[in-house]
Amino acid sequence: MANISVLNFVRTKAIFHSKMRYSRERKSFDLLPLADTAHGVYFILDGDDILKIGKADGKNGLSGRISTYRANLSSRKNDHTVNKFYKNMLGPLMGKELEMYIYPLPPKSIEHEGYTLEGQMTRSLERILSIQAKSENNSMLLSGQD
Repeated sequence: MANISVLNFVRTKAIFHSKMRYSRERKSFDLLPLADTAHGVYFILDGDDILKIGKADGKNGLSGRISTYRANLSSRKNDHTVNKFYKNMLGPLMGKELEMYIYPLPPKSIEHEGYTLEGQMTRSLERILSIQAKSENNSMLLSGQD
């Protein structure tokens, strides 16, 4: 484990993106859009409690990931994480204003056996930080990982 708590990592290394509040009518979050398509890790906080650490390593990176939270989540009812969001946003987190932070982490290219390979680190960092956040007694209420 690192010598820095995950909360301290978020507050000092990540970029504050937006406040976010769940809209029961729209079944999505009131959250600012993001144009940056860089890959990275994102964090959802309720004050000093880390609720979710996620990765954004798809084609549209952080922009694409944030757009899924802004869209109607009901179209993804069989998704474990979405179900967890419904349960908690309509329960213990109802009416709360949360915060989203982003940590851009672009892929790195490495040479291997004459080939240029793209190394993606978001999955690894997201996993390490999630494990550490749980060990630091963050609730991780919105995390799909159990």
